[in-house]
Amino acid sequence: MMTKKNKVTAWARDNRIYIGSFLIPLIILIGVCIAYGVQPFGDKSLVIIDGLHQYMPFFSEYYDKLRNMDSLFYSWNGGLGYNFLALWSYYLSSPLNLLIVFFPKTALNMAVSFLIVLKISLTGLTTASFLISRSQKHNWKVLIFSTAFALSNYMIGYSWNVMWLDSILMLPLVLMGFDRLMKKQDCRMYCWTLALAMIGNFYIAFMICIFLVLWFLFYDHTGIVSFIKNGILFGAGSILGAAMAAIGLIPAYLGIMNTASADMMELPEHSWYTNIWDILSTHLAVTKPITNDNFDGNANLYIGILSIVLLCLYVFGRRISLQSKIKRVLFLGIFIVSFNEQILNFIWHGFHDQYGIPNRFAFLYLFLIMLTGFEVLEKIKAMRWKNVLAALVAAGILGGLMILQSEKEIGLVTIGVSAGVFVLYGLILLCGVIRKLPLKRCVAFLIAAALIETAGCAFYGYSEIGQIEVPKFFSDTEAVNQVKEDIGDDLERTSLLSTKMLDEEIWHNLKCVTMFGSTANGSAVSMMNHLGFYTGANEYLYKGATPLTNLLLNVKYNIRREDDTNLNNFKLVKSYDNMDLLENPYNTYIGYGVEGDLSEWYYESAYPFRVQNDFVWQAYGVDEIFHDIPISDPETVDCEIERTNDGEYTFTNTSSQADNLVFTLPTVGGEDLYIHYDGSQVTNAIVKVNDEIRVSKKINSEIYHIGLIEPGDVVKVYLQLADDDLKQGVVRLSAADFDQAQFDSLYEIMSSTGVRVSSYTSSSIDGTVLMEEDGLVLFSIPYDEGWTVKVDGVETGITAVADGLLAVETEEGLHTLELDYVSPGFQSGLILTIGGLSLFLALCLATVWRRKQKG
Repeated sequence: MMTKKNKVTAWARDNRIYIGSFLIPLIILIGVCIAYGVQPFGDKSLVIIDGLHQYMPFFSEYYDKLRNMDSLFYSWNGGLGYNFLALWSYYLSSPLNLLIVFFPKTALNMAVSFLIVLKISLTGLTTASFLISRSQKHNWKVLIFSTAFALSNYMIGYSWNVMWLDSILMLPLVLMGFDRLMKKQDCRMYCWTLALAMIGNFYIAFMICIFLVLWFLFYDHTGIVSFIKNGILFGAGSILGAAMAAIGLIPAYLGIMNTASADMMELPEHSWYTNIWDILSTHLAVTKPITNDNFDGNANLYIGILSIVLLCLYVFGRRISLQSKIKRVLFLGIFIVSFNEQILNFIWHGFHDQYGIPNRFAFLYLFLIMLTGFEVLEKIKAMRWKNVLAALVAAGILGGLMILQSEKEIGLVTIGVSAGVFVLYGLILLCGVIRKLPLKRCVAFLIAAALIETAGCAFYGYSEIGQIEVPKFFSDTEAVNQVKEDIGDDLERTSLLSTKMLDEEIWHNLKCVTMFGSTANGSAVSMMNHLGFYTGANEYLYKGATPLTNLLLNVKYNIRREDDTNLNNFKLVKSYDNMDLLENPYNTYIGYGVEGDLSEWYYESAYPFRVQNDFVWQAYGVDEIFHDIPISDPETVDCEIERTNDGEYTFTNTSSQADNLVFTLPTVGGEDLYIHYDGSQVTNAIVKVNDEIRVSKKINSEIYHIGLIEPGDVVKVYLQLADDDLKQGVVRLSAADFDQAQFDSLYEIMSSTGVRVSSYTSSSIDGTVLMEEDGLVLFSIPYDEGWTVKVDGVETGITAVADGLLAVETEEGLHTLELDYVSPGFQSGLILTIGGLSLFLALCLATVWRRKQKG
């Protein structure tokens, strides 16, 4: 009778390839963490780029919701309030992410770094599982390819996109399920793996679905009838998998379609990004992984030099049909063309631009390269020395073209290491096929050499992309928590005057204005831009506030760090070790009764001071609170200009100088000065009052408070233009004097109609409002169809003001308000998921019943 120890030993022996495929990437990555001081071996994190600025803050909010068992529908902690379920579906929906609850909040950075290591290691395991299922052999050769794919430059360079990794690690299992679907007409594995891939990440799953269509088309169907039959099975299984994942897919899709990027889905014109050899040269060893790059014609293609050799051997080898060779080359060719052709690239990326992360679908190409190498190495016994020699010559020529035809500067280390391992692999393969060494020993040498190459390049890759120092960005967490305790938990907004990461306020779980993320409400982005805040394609930040927007958007507190300027003239409440809590001297509310007809509000003006003036006039009949200061033509250096509107100029420049454009503002003293400018070609702006620099930064498209101007002060605005290939553009400058007395009059009106909140949750508000006449209750909440509003217990239709703010019509008098939120798409997604799971369960039971009948 076997002892427990013997059973474990036998299990480990039987599953040694699976265990190795997980442990080898894991051990290498632990080594990387030790070498570069990643937590817990130091104070660094693998979470870089947007992982720092977006994902860590989102994980923080998710962590709190999990710990507090809070609703996933909505959150006040970011973006004036946002559809959390849509964001969760896009960024956080992986079941593996639930592991964060086992870490303390202070170790959340370490938890996410752990998730990256775990998901990459699991990719090695799932890849090995697929290869073993394909070959029906538990062969050590599998480890070459599973490790190479898991630690390819794509995985290293883009691993900070932790939410992508779940769908990528599911890809091999989806293809295992596909094989069962085609060979056994059993759709179960295909359905559940595809559903998990879709739940893991909407975006990567879209690319996998395109790949699956191509995979089906290149599959070896036995004839037309088989093609049709298999197509029906493939389509039905795919639909069922999507239905099972609908609870995440539909909210994610609706959330994405509600962003500013959703309006940018028109196909571009055909063009090539670059010389194709520039892209293919990234196959070479010791190539720095790309983490982000504004040039779209770049890629992370390194997956080991052996892959290039074996790809060529696949073409020149024996026992591989000509049809298979043609199919595989065509399949790979589609990817290579797609990397470089703008229309195909646009389609692969979900009908969107790449936004600084080029060729995100390259993992599919690398998987195909990896599979090709494995398939040919499985047939190595059938190869002759002529096949290997032809492959080596072809691979050598291909590598030479990558080096010589690429317009990139390829370093000597890259060339030397690539050439060295290429020669090594060539010698091992030749020795094996001419029987100078036993073939098993040659394969063992190949495994050892390939794993050493992969490990070495992984260490190099992580050394090049770097890691963030956790204390540099997160050291204030405890201090902000102290501030939050003093603020309390009223439904009022708090913003940092400066941030260490773009979504830092979300990291601290502050009710705030800022939002930077792919599911940011597009209408809110547009509205915030017109109000004078800094905005981007999918972001709006608390940069550009005025007394009016602080009042309107319910900003009650600012947190000021040591080097910050109190631009909002808030009052000091309390000082802490390295920060101050500042309070808005005016009471603010989540919503206000509006007396006027906001349908006439001209909120789309390019001049935000005029937008704000028109709002107070249309809403409350109050005259302008910002008095325009006329803009005179600037002095120019190496620049020609033409005036096209008030303070607006087209320009062409021949160089980049700090004083390309110098505006002198006609102030007389006594002004409370605010400025705003647009200019995508402006690289820096300096605002001087006499010789004192009040601003020195790129403050493009945001309002900036210069402060009080004394009689005799000279105010100058210096704009430096970009020195690039364009050297032309448009710049628009506006300036205004803030009228404090007029604002105080406005405040008296607005405060009397402010919504008094009696209670609220993360997805609901109860309160009252006193309307002096029929009109709108305007909330500082982004308009979203998920909101339901009841006035005095009666459901009332909602409307959008300025396309971006939620409002409801209300009659004169005192009224109760009830606001409740359910994420759009949740109910339909839940119904489809329940239906899909029910059908899937029925299929499983039917399969079991049939087997019993046969047995």
